[in-house]
Amino acid sequence: MPLFIRKIIDFNDTIVLIAEWSNDEVQTWAKEHFGSAISEKFNDEEIIGAILQSDRLMTLESMERLGLTTIGKQERFKMLLKSLQGMIFF
Repeated sequence: MPLFIRKIIDFNDTIVLIAEWSNDEVQTWAKEHFGSAISEKFNDEEIIGAILQSDRLMTLESMERLGLTTIGKQERFKMLLKSLQGMIFF
């Protein structure tokens, strides 16, 4: 799926391309969904928006490196990534 259609609408009605998220923005997203400890791993692994959209993050090895060690967290992560792909949130 092309990166340009993976976007959200922020609170200021601005289109934000997920591919352009900085490491800090990805870390904020991760913290919101998984807490501080896991968001730090996103920072340590230098995950930015473009990498967040990579299929590699869906691998068991990558999820475990990010601290997503339970089936529940892994499945929630997969669902969250899929929800970012091509959908607009209001």
